[in-house]
Amino acid sequence: MSAEGLDLDKYEHILLCQSAMGPLRERLIARGWSIREVGFPTSKWDPRWFLRALKATSDLDPDIIHGAVSEGNILASMLSLRFSRAKVVKEETSDGTGRRLAGRLIAKMMYSRSDAVIAVSPAVEHYLLKELKVKPSRIRLLMNGVERPRSFTDQQIAEFREELGIADSTLVLGTVGRLQDSHKGQSKLLTALPELLKEFDDLVLVIVGEGPDLAHLRQISNRLGIETSVVFAGYRGKAEPFYRIMDVFVLASTMEAFGLVVAEAMLSRVPVIASAVGGIPYILDGGNCGALVSPCDSVGLGRAIARLLRDLPSARVTAEKAYERAVSNFVSDRYVGDLERLWAELLKEDSRVGSF
Repeated sequence: MSAEGLDLDKYEHILLCQSAMGPLRERLIARGWSIREVGFPTSKWDPRWFLRALKATSDLDPDIIHGAVSEGNILASMLSLRFSRAKVVKEETSDGTGRRLAGRLIAKMMYSRSDAVIAVSPAVEHYLLKELKVKPSRIRLLMNGVERPRSFTDQQIAEFREELGIADSTLVLGTVGRLQDSHKGQSKLLTALPELLKEFDDLVLVIVGEGPDLAHLRQISNRLGIETSVVFAGYRGKAEPFYRIMDVFVLASTMEAFGLVVAEAMLSRVPVIASAVGGIPYILDGGNCGALVSPCDSVGLGRAIARLLRDLPSARVTAEKAYERAVSNFVSDRYVGDLERLWAELLKEDSRVGSF
């Protein structure tokens, strides 16, 4: 997680969140973070939620309020009314696709009360400028970053394949993401699989993630008669082992502000095929570091996968180029450095710092 790299000698970090649990909570606490939970709202404008947030922060006098994702930005906007001297940073992590008029108006209002608005990709920057009419002086393009992958021995990788029931000789397609088909498009990948299996009979698709559409996707798999060639691996806190067994990574999303899993696959040197939406074309350097396909096109997606599988040596050369691009542009330590420079700019080197 990028937050773990922030300078604890310079900043006191307090995380205000709905709920914190599991390994991530323990990692942040071990790093010296203070965590304050306010529970889940019944709606985005639940007054009791706001009151809990106000109570949880009553003893603070922050220099920076940093909001991320929708709920975080709403809380940051609300808290900025109490802490008027604090610098307020918000992140736009959506490319705006499908956002309704009311949502756009709320976003415009929130961002008008910000000292800086982070765009996580050039596509998001364009959305902020052209659709939400955010002042250019407020926008900061800070490309998302992901952790560098861990190393695994050949034995560990072999054991992991065995755990999933995948033979050493089997070709592996993989995708990682929340099982929300309208967003991540896993059904398009499933629909492309029967034709691929005609040419590559020893092929398996590994789907990593959980979400509301698991049963729906299983039904599609069963209806297409491909259930023995699909592994639903569920949620995993760390996806690096999965990338290490993939021959090709596929992301069939209909929308992506950035595409973190694309960057993760690049850092794991996996050939990538992804939808040409949101920030993905920039990540893949316009197709120079991976194949771009039209969203919602199962036939085109299947053809692109087949081309890569027929010439994996060439695909792996491209994957090496993608790895170099990811190391230079999309790692978490680069993101952390950019973020701390933004905070320093806003604080104008104020020595009294404490952020959440």
